[in-house]
Amino acid sequence: MPQDSDSRLKDNCQMMVNTECGREPWLWYLRRRTRNAVRKLRRALGLRRSSGQVTGSADPGLVVPAPAEINTGDRVRVRSLKEIESTLDANGSCKGCGFLLPMARYCGQEFRVAQRVDRFFDERRWKMLKCKNLILLEGVHCDGSGHPDTQGCQRMCFFFWRTEWVEKAE
Repeated sequence: MPQDSDSRLKDNCQMMVNTECGREPWLWYLRRRTRNAVRKLRRALGLRRSSGQVTGSADPGLVVPAPAEINTGDRVRVRSLKEIESTLDANGSCKGCGFLLPMARYCGQEFRVAQRVDRFFDERRWKMLKCKNLILLEGVHCDGSGHPDTQGCQRMCFFFWRTEWVEKAE
């Protein structure tokens, strides 16, 4: 991994980006109860909530290639770090999906697509989310070394890859 990589890349877990570490499970319960009360109040007042979906990147100067049609079982090559960095906004993400430092070691390598991701459970918001153009690669997962805890993480989560970050292999 190059030492002069862009400072937008985070050395952390994708599940932990933009979250507070160390939350206890009882807080999830309290947060869910509060959220339900707010929903009931909004319904009673006739207020609507915006969708909250990210429709584009914050920086209009970003170069984001058109997402390729990639399916389960296809062979893909991860683009170079420079190509991927050109798709990232100031927060180090592309359309809401963060690219992390541990993912950089896979740049330029070929992998088979394990699965397309159309929805996933977001533990931070305690909600099932829909998504587009995300894939999982076989054998490519977080080794836990970037976790802020000193002992690391043994969860072995798959990295989410945007289809803009890969290209079909010949």
